[in-house]
Amino acid sequence: MSKYHKKSVVCLCCKKEYPVQIWESVNAQLNPEMKKKLLDGRLYETVCPHCGGTVHCVYDFFYHDMDLKYMIAVQREDAESMDLFPFPDEYKLRLVRDIDELAEKVRIFDQGLNDIAIETTKVIVKEISHIKSKLLFLAEDNAQLQFIMVENEKVMMVPDEIYTSAFKCCTEEELEGPKTFARIDESYIRKQIGLTA
Repeated sequence: MSKYHKKSVVCLCCKKEYPVQIWESVNAQLNPEMKKKLLDGRLYETVCPHCGGTVHCVYDFFYHDMDLKYMIAVQREDAESMDLFPFPDEYKLRLVRDIDELAEKVRIFDQGLNDIAIETTKVIVKEISHIKSKLLFLAEDNAQLQFIMVENEKVMMVPDEIYTSAFKCCTEEELEGPKTFARIDESYIRKQIGLTA
């Protein structure tokens, strides 16, 4: 179920208050328009009814896809535990720090890819190419993976053979990842393979 509550915010332009919807959880099937806003980078965007100024209301929430069986918690700060109630074993449970990481996970899972293999691919590419910038997955197209280099906003094309090799090198258990909410990112992969940042 998607849940939200109303909250007043102050416009940064005209300094007037207005109400906005703060989403506690977004369900991909019940609110496809919210998924579209997420992927377009507009989920946190609100428009002031007084002056038309744009305000980005940043907050933590849950994203749930019932069809693909995953739940992602957007959580800017580390918490003791995100396991508030039990989930079926087939669910993937992930933690991300921001809306960009959430959109990346949604793209990965929507395209039927494995996020652990994608993160392993990033580590391989960064080590080989000596890239320091954070990479975010965008799409798979014509036997290539597209990543954006966050630092300079350039798109990098990576042959999907690297992803395939990373996928084949992992056991089924490793590809599933933890059965609790976990940050599956470059740091997680580097710890798993004993590679320092």
